[in-house]
Amino acid sequence: MSKKSFTPVPPMAQLPEPEEIDIDALVGSYESGEIDLICILGPTASGKTRYAVELARRINEISRLPSVEIISAGSRQVYRGMDIGTGKDLDEYGEVPYHLIDIADAGSK
Repeated sequence: MSKKSFTPVPPMAQLPEPEEIDIDALVGSYESGEIDLICILGPTASGKTRYAVELARRINEISRLPSVEIISAGSRQVYRGMDIGTGKDLDEYGEVPYHLIDIADAGSK
């Protein structure tokens, strides 16, 4: 019987801290239309919301364009009333507008 080879999963890439990002270059790309979407991906409870909010705040401080907003793509965050274990963290958003959280009743299609 032959053994199957095992390939370990590579470690998750670490995002740079928001204060380490060249925010002027990022805002320049945003204002010029070179980029219009920034995706922050990662496992549940890995700090994506906090990271996105901090980045949005920094961009909004210096950009002349309309406010940066956050679109949540959490598969469970769309449901109203499912607040435990879904990582909604609504208090973290503060003044940063967010979308697709609490938009459907649980069990709806």
